[in-house]
Formats: sequence, structure tokens, C-alpha cells
Amino acid sequence: MKKVLMTAVLAMGLAGCGGLRFGATEAQKQNAWVHHRTCQLTQQTAREENVSPALTGLAALATQQSEAFVMDYGMRGC
Repeated sequence: MKKVLMTAVLAMGLAGCGGLRFGATEAQKQNAWVHHRTCQLTQQTAREENVSPALTGLAALATQQSEAFVMDYGMRGC
């Protein structure tokens, strides 16, 4: 019995607790959507205003990163 318990504890320690994570709250989902939409508008504005390629690239990267949060919260296709 001790061996089984120790194996379970060791497996949990090595695998981590990612599977035990709680789902996102409604407030977190709304915040993620607002952030993503802001990043999309920033990227669009950067393209329209013909800003430097570096700034346009950063805006695009911010949009990609924000999209990952939206997808993680289960809001695909927003």
C-alpha cells in the first residue's frame, strides 16, 4: 500500500498539477476577449498608419499571444 501511495505521489510530482486547474471565470473570459480585441485593433491601426515594421511586427505578435489566451479559455473563433 505504501508503495502504491509513493508511486502516486511521485507521478503527481513529476507530471504536475496542470490537469487539476480550474476553468476560467466569466470575468477572466471577458478580460481575455477585451484584451484580444484591443490587440486586434492595435494591429489594424499599425497597418493603416504605416508605422515602422518593428512596431507592426510587435502588434502582430501581441495579437498572436492574446489569441492563445482566448483559445485557452475556450473561446475559439472570437
